[in-house]
Formats: sequence, structure tokens, C-alpha cells
Amino acid sequence: MNASARKSRPGFTLVELLVVIAIIGTLVGLLLPAVQSARESARRTQCNNKLKQFALAALNYHDARQALPSMTNSTPIEQSGTPNNCPTCVKPFAPSGNWRSYSAHSLLLPYLEEKALGDYVYKAISEDRRSCDDGGSGSNVNMNGVTQPDMTTAYPLTNSTAIAAFRCPTDPDKYWAYATNYAVCAGATKYAGNNSTSSDRKGAFNAGMFVAMSDIRDGTSKTLMASEILTTNDSTIGTSDPKDLAKVREGNGVSGGNAAPWSFPTLTESAVDGYGAACLALTSINGNRTGAYWMKGQYARTAFNTLLKPNSQWPNCTFHCAGCNYDGPGMHAARSYHSGGVNAALCDGSTRFIADAIDWTTYQRLGHIQDGQTVGDY
Repeated sequence: MNASARKSRPGFTLVELLVVIAIIGTLVGLLLPAVQSARESARRTQCNNKLKQFALAALNYHDARQALPSMTNSTPIEQSGTPNNCPTCVKPFAPSGNWRSYSAHSLLLPYLEEKALGDYVYKAISEDRRSCDDGGSGSNVNMNGVTQPDMTTAYPLTNSTAIAAFRCPTDPDKYWAYATNYAVCAGATKYAGNNSTSSDRKGAFNAGMFVAMSDIRDGTSKTLMASEILTTNDSTIGTSDPKDLAKVREGNGVSGGNAAPWSFPTLTESAVDGYGAACLALTSINGNRTGAYWMKGQYARTAFNTLLKPNSQWPNCTFHCAGCNYDGPGMHAARSYHSGGVNAALCDGSTRFIADAIDWTTYQRLGHIQDGQTVGDY
């Protein structure tokens, strides 16, 4: 072949090149959502598996102690007498309604392949060190009024150790090492304190009370144990992002919020919607982080209730005093970045995906350990 023949061979024109690029761009555009969907499906599965391990850890704890840990756990159990409502239970620590107390997560560490850290935390509890507030002049005073360094000062690993078992990969921001995306269910109630009666303690995890499987009379496969929450920072509200709804609004002035009725069924969906609308109009948050401090036994940090449906349109809201910790009444929803709902664990150790659109009454019955009502389809 001579030189002139080689020169006359046709090549790609600019138009053809642009067409090829456009076709490739279109294919990438079609493929990318599928790739992202596959990745989220994998993340959701991983998140669900972690939640299942959390539930199994709670059941193993129950097998060893004959009760689930409390939502708040404090000092070693007294040497004489029987604690609270469970004379047969073997418990290393007493349940407490005090906001300075330790979360269920703290007691479950040895059952989540975190025995060394669990022993570290257990030692802090046995020394009667409170789980720490957020600073201030009282931060070095323990629950018995004895001045000494608080737990996060004396035991800094609790403030700096990330627990992979507590984190869902779908939540894009974890903010702090001590964050958690999994929270225990306190039930169909806005009450979180150490009430002298058990009538408002609706969930599997309660302040001031241990719950045994025999207490869950509605059936362990029909009662919520745990679900997801979103972690947040403590900045002001500025967007409609789900994390802004997860930030706890300062709703201490909301009419009826800090008063009876506390719980379902006396507390109705219309009343909750009224509280929610009032809270949505608020522009200030209470200042504390959501999903922060896995060692702290409080709403929004390590516990949720079912008054707000999953990923509710209404924000998390505390009816407690302004700037206070979340040990007072409030509404704190299960939330996630999964499309359409949240992963949840039931008290038999199984897991379910609960849709945002679940019927409100059905959701309350799932949260309640002994309302005696049939749980509908969900």
C-alpha cells in the first residue's frame, strides 16, 4: 500500500467523537443510580446485621442476668434485699432514673466482642463515677456527692473509642468517636425519668426498672427492642435535612408536653401531632448531640420512643428544661438515611424493616411491652 492510500484512510470526525462521548455519558448516567442503589442495599444489609448482633448481645445479657439492662444503669447492686421488680434477677448494677447514669450499651460491650472496654467501663461504674454531663461546675461530682474526676476524665477511652458495632454505614456523618446509630426502645411514652409507678414505663428498656422476658407479655416477636437513630452535631437548625429533624428542639414551652398524659393509649396521635407541629415551629435546639456518648443512658443519645413514627416529619423534641440533658419527657424518633424506613430489632432477636408509613397505633403497640392488644400488619 503506497503513502497516498494510507493518507486517504478516513478517521473519526469531531461530530462522531461527540456522539460517542454522549452515548458513554448516557450509559454512565443510567448505570450510576443502579450502582448507588446496590451500594445502599449492601450498606442497609450491613446495618441490619449489626443491629441483629446488638439484639443478640442483649439476649445473651438476659440469659446471664435474667433481665435486660435498664435504659439507665448506675452503681453496684446493694448487698441485701432484692432490686426493684425482679427478685430472681442477677444484676451487677442497679437501675437508675438519674441522668448521670450509664446506657444499656455500656453493659452490652462484653457481649459485642468488646470485653476489655466493657471491663474498663464496669470498673468506672463500680467506683460510682457518673457517666458525665456535658461540663460545668458539677462535672467532677459523682452520684453520691463525692468530689472526684468524672468517668470520661478518669477513664478517657470511653470518650475516644469508636465502637464499630454501634455504627450504621449509611449515616454519612458520625461526628465523634463516641457516636452510636443504634438506640434501645423505651416504648410508647414520652416519660424518661424515674417515675414511682410502672404504668408509664412502656418499653423493653426503661429508666429505673429492669425488664425480664416474662414482663413482655405481648410476645417477644411483637415487641420492639432497638432501632436506628441519626447522629447530629450541636449546631443550629438551618435546612430540611433529616439530621435537622433529628436535632432535639427545645420544647419546654410546648403546651401539655411536660405534663400527663404521658403514654399510649391515653396519649393520642392527634395530641402527638399537636406537640410535633409546635416543636417544628421552634428554631432552637437543646444544645446536646444526638447519638452521642454511647455510654450515656438517655433519650436521643442511646434510646428512642415510638410516639413519633420512623423518620417523622416532626422533629425530635424535649419538653424538659432549656439546655438540660435529655432525661425529661420528650419525643425522640427512630431515624435513618435508608429510603422509606428504619431497621429495627424485636425482643426475640429477629430484625425487620419498618416503613415510615406504618400505622401510628400499630407502632405504639410494637413499642409497648404489655398493652394486651394485637399488633396489626406492618
